[in-house]
Formats: sequence, structure tokens, C-alpha cells
Amino acid sequence: MTMKIVDGKIQLEYMETDAADHCNYSCFHCSRNSPFLGKGFYPKEELQKDVTKLAAVVHTELFRFIGGEPLLNPELIELVRIVRASGLAEKIGIGTNGSLLNKVDTDLFDELDFIDVSLYNVPKKDYIKFYAENIDRRHRCHVKVQEIDNFSLMTFKNKIEDASLVKRIYDECWMRKHCNVVYQGHFIRCMNI
Repeated sequence: MTMKIVDGKIQLEYMETDAADHCNYSCFHCSRNSPFLGKGFYPKEELQKDVTKLAAVVHTELFRFIGGEPLLNPELIELVRIVRASGLAEKIGIGTNGSLLNKVDTDLFDELDFIDVSLYNVPKKDYIKFYAENIDRRHRCHVKVQEIDNFSLMTFKNKIEDASLVKRIYDECWMRKHCNVVYQGHFIRCMNI
């Protein structure tokens, strides 16, 4: 995979980071392993250092805060402002299960460019969808709701010894091009393989 360099900066389509390690759901096949992680947040001082260093050499079209559940981070709006001020990304958003959208300060919605809601089959599914669609109408950010019926298996119990199978999994992975992750002093390409 080749990457363009424009004005001395590597150009990426997408970059993400975990605003929170943990989640308010316990989905068995969570690709982020959130059910197995303790409560943790990306320290804003660490994010400030990381994006300042990255912004000197990288530019990305989209930057997304994920988790766990990013809305659990009480400093999320400050994290968004740090990334915006760095000039690292054109657009900044979050990926959320949507269950906490009605609990956060609505100023957050005016700081974001987009919200991706993964809507799982939970009791308040219709309410989450309704609330998310209202955010899209009332605030500057665009909200995309995607209903999730099942999970892609992302975590395996045993090491895969067959190198050709590992390569095939990697080559067919839909997330591969999106796996540009910044987290606590590290820049990681493809966390899954």
C-alpha cells in the first residue's frame, strides 16, 4: 500500500483512537475487546502530545473517537477540540452504540462533524435511532445509523498457525485500510493481524 505525501505530510483517509477502553455494553464478539478491559480513558495530556507530533508529518481526512464507548469519557469534548486545534484531520467524529447520546452535553454535537451509530438489537433501539436522527436535524454534525444484526468474528481463542490462512484473513479484512490508530504514544497500523 502506498501513501501520498502532500506538503511534507503523509495523507491518510482515516485514523482513530479509543476515547474509552471500556463500554456500557458487554458484547461477546466485540472487536475492541471492551468486555475484557477495565475502566480507562485516553488522558487528554497524552492525546495533546500525540496529535501534535503526528500533525507535523501526517494529515487525515477523517479522525474518529471510538472505544469501548467514547461517550463514557467525561472529557470527550476536550479531546475533540485538541484534535481540531492540531489540524491533523479535516473531519472529526465518533463511533458509538448510541445508548448515551441523550446523556451528554449537546455542545459536543456542534464540535463534531459526524457521528456513526452502531445500533444493536437492544430494548431501547427505536429510541436511540429516533434521538440520533434528531441530532442530525438540530446540530451541525451528520449522523449515520447502521443497524447491526451480528458481529464479525475479530478475536480468536487460539493462534492461527497456517500462514496462508492468516494472509487470506488479512487480505479480505474490510477494516484493514482503516486501522490507523493513535494511542498513548503509539501509532499502529492494522491492530487486528
